[in-house]
Amino acid sequence: MRTTLTIVTALVVVAVAAPGASARPIDHEAANASPSTPRPTVTRTVDEGIDLGSAALGAGGAGALLMLTAAGAVTVMHRRHVSRRRTSTAAG
Repeated sequence: MRTTLTIVTALVVVAVAAPGASARPIDHEAANASPSTPRPTVTRTVDEGIDLGSAALGAGGAGALLMLTAAGAVTVMHRRHVSRRRTSTAAG
């Protein structure tokens, strides 16, 4: 608890001590000059439909996450079952 309080206090002190951002033009003459209008950029997009590689990667990642979650749940349930069995054997 004391470490957390120390870290929070240090972060507050650093946040208060940090100078605020001040935006100002670097060159006063350049700030008064009228900006030239940039030429419009033309972009073309080609829609080729669904990207099967990305879909497979996403499905594989979701499947891996599901398997890890299931393995964790089985491990926790197995440990609880084994510890209950040891407790009841020691008591009996």
